[in-house]
This record gives sequence, C-alpha cells and structure tokens, in this order.
Amino acid sequence: MDHGVALRRAGRSGEAEAQLSEGLVLAEECGAEGLAATAREEVAALAGEEGQPVR
Repeated sequence: MDHGVALRRAGRSGEAEAQLSEGLVLAEECGAEGLAATAREEVAALAGEEGQPVR
C-alpha cells in the first residue's frame, strides 16, 4: 500500500489507484482495520485530486 501512496503523491494516479485498491482489499481480508482505514483515506484523496466524487 505504501507503494500506492508514493505513486499518488508522484501524480501517477492510474497506477496508484490499482495499488491502493488491491491494498484495501487485502487489508480488509486480513482484518487489518488500521491499514484498511489508511487505504480508504488514500483512495478518497485520489478521487478528490481527480475531481471525482468521493466514495
């Protein structure tokens, strides 16, 4: 997931979205709620940067 964060901050939103989405799914499956929360925040930030509604 850190890779997705770094990609988002570097402006590589397409790649970041894939990494963050995968990280979110895996964190949820493992019950890592703190990590999942961070992933959700990063996905929301990415959506906000792209001018999309936040899910």
